[in-house]
Amino acid sequence: MTVRLFSVYSPCYGQQGKVFLSNLSHRLPIPSATTPPLLLGGDWNCVVDSQLDSSNPLGSNTGGVELRNLLLTHSLSDSYRQINPRKRFFTNSGTTGTNRRLDYIFLCPQLKNLVQKVTSWDARGSTHVPIVTDLAVPGLTPKAPAVSSSVLTLSTEKECPSTSSTSPHAFTPKQRISTHKILLQLGLTPNLFSKFISEIFPEIWQRWRVR
Repeated sequence: MTVRLFSVYSPCYGQQGKVFLSNLSHRLPIPSATTPPLLLGGDWNCVVDSQLDSSNPLGSNTGGVELRNLLLTHSLSDSYRQINPRKRFFTNSGTTGTNRRLDYIFLCPQLKNLVQKVTSWDARGSTHVPIVTDLAVPGLTPKAPAVSSSVLTLSTEKECPSTSSTSPHAFTPKQRISTHKILLQLGLTPNLFSKFISEIFPEIWQRWRVR
């Protein structure tokens, strides 16, 4: 299965975020039987649901309309809400005293039912709480001694402490939409690492091979 991955940082100043999200929505492929599944994660600097994702539902949410339109247009789901439909949780404490959930991992319909769990961890020195989503990948059969599960872990931060025996597959995207290189930290032997990338993400594998 080929999956198209995007690591997103949406601007947080004035109208820039609205323009960015609108442009991003136009540039993403419209879902169809022939387009690869989409997965987008990062810092969106706005919230999807002001009632659930902000401690001040009446506060400013510039870019929120554009983000919801993007999700609707591309049939994307919030991985956190797959597990916690109504739970209030915040990933950022603003200077005005408003807490908001600005960090999301969005999944297309083909991937949303693979969500196994969603957690967070303490990123010291950061103003954001990273979100970590575990996906149960069908057909991924670990063979290396260091690997004890078939779970692919996706994080909204550059560094993810999930490369443990309980969740060894860590996808840790860099925080820019223009960045195409994706860092994968796997508890695998080199041969199995190559096999995993080539089978699960063949498009990425081809890009790496030609570099």
